[in-house]
Amino acid sequence: MAHTACCNLFEFALQVLLRRVPDWEAHPCVALAHDTPQARVLGCNAAAAELGVQPGMRYAAVLEFAPQVYAAGVSQAELHQHQQRVIAGLYALTDEVLCKPGDPGVLWANAAGFALLQGSPRAWAQQLSMRIERLGFRSRIVLGFTRFGSYLVSAAAQTPAVELLQSVEDERRKVAEVPLHAVVTSRQSRRRLARLGIRTAGALVQLPRSELRSRFGADVELVHRQALGECELPAQHAAVPVQPVASRRPPQPLISSEQILLETQLLLEALVQCLPRGECIAALTLQLSLDDRGQRRERIVPANPTEQVAVLLRLLRLRLERAVIDQPVSALRIEAELCRAAVQQHQLFRETVPERSGKQAVEAFAALRASLGEEAVRYVQLVPHHLPERRVQWRQGAGSQELSPRGSVQAQYADCPGTAQMVRRAFISPQPLARHLLRSGKLIGPYLLSCDWWQSPSRRLYYYYVMSPASDESTSALWVYYDLDRRRWMLQGTV
Repeated sequence: MAHTACCNLFEFALQVLLRRVPDWEAHPCVALAHDTPQARVLGCNAAAAELGVQPGMRYAAVLEFAPQVYAAGVSQAELHQHQQRVIAGLYALTDEVLCKPGDPGVLWANAAGFALLQGSPRAWAQQLSMRIERLGFRSRIVLGFTRFGSYLVSAAAQTPAVELLQSVEDERRKVAEVPLHAVVTSRQSRRRLARLGIRTAGALVQLPRSELRSRFGADVELVHRQALGECELPAQHAAVPVQPVASRRPPQPLISSEQILLETQLLLEALVQCLPRGECIAALTLQLSLDDRGQRRERIVPANPTEQVAVLLRLLRLRLERAVIDQPVSALRIEAELCRAAVQQHQLFRETVPERSGKQAVEAFAALRASLGEEAVRYVQLVPHHLPERRVQWRQGAGSQELSPRGSVQAQYADCPGTAQMVRRAFISPQPLARHLLRSGKLIGPYLLSCDWWQSPSRRLYYYYVMSPASDESTSALWVYYDLDRRRWMLQGTV
């Protein structure tokens, strides 16, 4: 079954231009990169193509042989805006959308599993086409198995249509029939290949790879590798363009935190229902409009991206109990920052979480931040520095989210059978050690260390002093050292 759908909004820049000035559709018209004579042509309609206009030409050159052509600039910001509208529409039918770098009109939608929701893959592809058409654009939808193959088949099509490739072999056969102009962008390379009789992608694959780069360039060699399936067409993940925002003006001003939480709960429940597929809330900002025309903003960050209203309300309750709101609240507004959820978060059946798990730990840190403020929780970060005491810095933020039981030292040693696990407890200031304590046990060492070599060097011989079995001490070993400069034994900690 096909697992990717290429949505090719052909001549995307021209379609954006005709949405702005629909009366130009009956005349030869071109879309330019910007409104200058030296601007390049991004797209042209059939009437302009009959006059000899081609994408990539300079507008000044077009005016020499076709002065009657209508032209206007389409900015990258305008293209991006319309692309985001299309991406938002596609996310209603899939959980992943990819875009082609440099071509905002080419998108890929993940079809794995979602095609069955509409009864058949073709029906799902038709839903994609209808959704794009409702947004005012025409497209070619090709359900294939690779991004490269589905894109080439869609680029070779002449009219808006929905096409389903039955197998990988069917996709390769269709790709082999694609004309060379849809594969190789360089005109000079196409001319040189045409002299050899190479006019399709299938004929290009038959060429030996050894001299492709030297004779035709790196772009032709890359297309050759992509056609053989050795590498895939580059694509970028298209994030969900919407940032859910909900606001509410209660009939009466709110004077207590419980009333604020009740109204916030109504907003959150409505907002969660509108979340795109596969997205969760990574952070939430609550904006309160006060009666004196002032505003107060509170931002909370859950331990993990979530879509559960109860978790967000618990953090908001902790934050509002600490906040001092001396004015009635006349309006509320919440803004959610979204991120893609992990696959495990949407599993139907979940494993039982063990006691004192890493998930509970990060939830506790999130509760501390919500109750005491963002500056209440800090984490250690290693930084490159030549002085050892400056290699560790305290950072403020969401570093505690990276806490994981599998990343701890104990978990690493647990995977190594037969490895002793020792926990050191070091004293801030070493304590003098009586010599007679070293008579009933065994010393393991020495380990020579030169401490504080960058400012006040000192030489120490470190030992592990293992207690005898008959000893009544609660610790199994002592961490001691002999100071060669001061000639005395010191206790550094216990093990």
